[in-house]
Parts: sequence; C-alpha cells; structure tokens
Amino acid sequence: MAIGTMVPVAPACAQEQRRIEYSIESGDLGEALKTVSRLSGKEILFNSDMVLGKRAPRLRGTYSADDAVRALLKDTGLTAQYRRDVIIIRGRNEPSSEVADRSTDPDEIVVTGSHIRGAIPSSPVVSMTRSQIESRGITDLGAYARNVPQNYSGGQNLSWPPK
Repeated sequence: MAIGTMVPVAPACAQEQRRIEYSIESGDLGEALKTVSRLSGKEILFNSDMVLGKRAPRLRGTYSADDAVRALLKDTGLTAQYRRDVIIIRGRNEPSSEVADRSTDPDEIVVTGSHIRGAIPSSPVVSMTRSQIESRGITDLGAYARNVPQNYSGGQNLSWPPK
C-alpha cells in the first residue's frame, strides 16, 4: 500500500518527549495529524484514503506528539506505531469470518499445510491437542510432524545428509 500523505519535517533531534501547546479544532483527521506533525517536528505517515471521512476531536492542551496522536485517533479504528522520529498510522483489519469464529485461546496453535477454499482435501485433517501429543510420548513438534502419516516422513530429516 502506497503512502498517500507524508508530511516532511526536520527530525526532532532528542525532542521526542517534548510537550507542546496544541489548539486544534475538531475537523478532518488528516489535517489534524498534519498540524501535529508540523508543530511537533515529528513525521506522521498515513495513507490519505485511510483517514478520508474520519473526524478528529478538538485537541486543546499540552501534549507530547505521541499523546496528541493517541488523542486524535481515539475511537477512529486506527492504530499507530510510535518510533523515535516518526509515527506510522495504520488501519485495523477486521478478521475474516472464518477466523473471527475461532477461539482466541493462546495455547491453541493451528497449522495447515494447504487450505484452498472450496477444494476437496486430498487427505484427512489431523487434529490433536497438546495432551494427546504428550500422551503418545512425543516431546517436540519435529517428532510430531514425523509421526503424522500424511507427511510421508516429510518432516525434519535428522539423518541428512546420507552417510
């Protein structure tokens, strides 16, 4: 994705936490971000299509550039990455319905070799929990991959190169 708007400014050498008095009326988000960039000396990169039609709240008070951007992005659905001399504005991607319906259990890992939508699977789907894998005496993922019949010993080959 190309950057639609880039506000060039001089680097804010060692001033990344400098606080500035802002007085920005509510209005176009893109214009408000450009104003923060100009006043703070910090580059703010964003795609102009991403902010098109989004409104910024009124911003009055003393803020660091990072805090000012946080306040402007509140409730917009956009996020920012904060670096020393630059702030990168990104959109939030909504998960596909296929992923949104799944558990967000941090202990669950889903690995697929091929998942072509609408295609008939060429082999059965194998699903195992951690406890099932451990009960088989398998202690690492490489050993598990070598034990899945569909891999045809295509996992890690510990005897390579041949002797």
